Amino acid sequence: MVKDFGAQREIAGQIQELKARIIVASQRRDRYTLDEVVVGSGSKNVVPIYPRLPALYVEATNLVGMDGPSEDLIRLVTDEDLSVRVVCVVGFGGSGKTTLANQVYKKIGDQFKCQAFVSVSLNPDIRKILLSLLSQVKNEDYAIAKQSSEETLIDALRDFLKDKRCRLVHIPLDSWSPPPHLLHELISNSDLCICKIPEWLTSLVNLNYIQISINRLRQETLHVLGDLPTLLCLTLYSHKTGPKERLVICNRMFQRLKRLVLWCEVGGLMFESGAMLSLEALEFQIMANEARSMCNAPDLGICYLSSLSDICVWIDCGDAKAEEVHALEGAIRASAKLLPNCPTPYFHRLYWRQ
Repeated sequence: MVKDFGAQREIAGQIQELKARIIVASQRRDRYTLDEVVVGSGSKNVVPIYPRLPALYVEATNLVGMDGPSEDLIRLVTDEDLSVRVVCVVGFGGSGKTTLANQVYKKIGDQFKCQAFVSVSLNPDIRKILLSLLSQVKNEDYAIAKQSSEETLIDALRDFLKDKRCRLVHIPLDSWSPPPHLLHELISNSDLCICKIPEWLTSLVNLNYIQISINRLRQETLHVLGDLPTLLCLTLYSHKTGPKERLVICNRMFQRLKRLVLWCEVGGLMFESGAMLSLEALEFQIMANEARSMCNAPDLGICYLSSLSDICVWIDCGDAKAEEVHALEGAIRASAKLLPNCPTPYFHRLYWRQ
């Protein structure tokens, strides 16, 4: 009996101690008004912690096993075929999908003139997403944008991005299918040599950079390209011109062109008066043994290129006499001195071995 009574008294003491602790905890709860803080998911005053937020600020040095997947993603995004694409990262929750995507974005984001990183949850807030996109791509003032409706935000994004959808597209010209109308730069595959310029090229009124290889450079090629209204840089590669064909740059062609590179076997090349008034850099290849007989002026009319400041001439000396080479260089050099910028021509002599 004595032992049982002692055990009961000990249990009663523990119960009293637990009761006292509960009372203290209850008073503390009332003191800190916990009922007004987060209790369940229905509280309107809740500012939940975004579960993916820590993944956005993980240091790259603390990551393990990300190098391989990161390089794979970068390869997919920066592949030579720059068509519009969606790259999906799939995995279980907490496996590092957001961290991986963010690391790739940090590595290659600077390669694009317009970029944004937005993490989207299962229950996305469309307005917050639009605000985040607009503030990143357009540097829009967040406070001002926050007062706009969702429709206004969408219209602002569409208006800002409409000229940025097709900045650089690599396409095979032998497909003969027109590229996007808003194309700015056109670069043909290095191993592709087309027979003639496609007719649809004249419709690309926003085109300002062209680099293509054509089998035979003809006068009609220059006429087609010369009518492009916004063309600033042109590089043409060609295996040969037509037999004894002289190429003439008329004063109505290439009104805004600033850089011209003709890497082809040109026998005769002439610039007419008033031609290419905006041209600043000129590089071309010419055959010395045909230049004198096929050009009206020994200096090729370079004296008419009033804005020229950089000249590079590759002289094909095959089958040419030494005096023909010297005469061609001297005429171009003398003509360059008459230009407002007085550029110094750079000559490279080409001797082909049998």
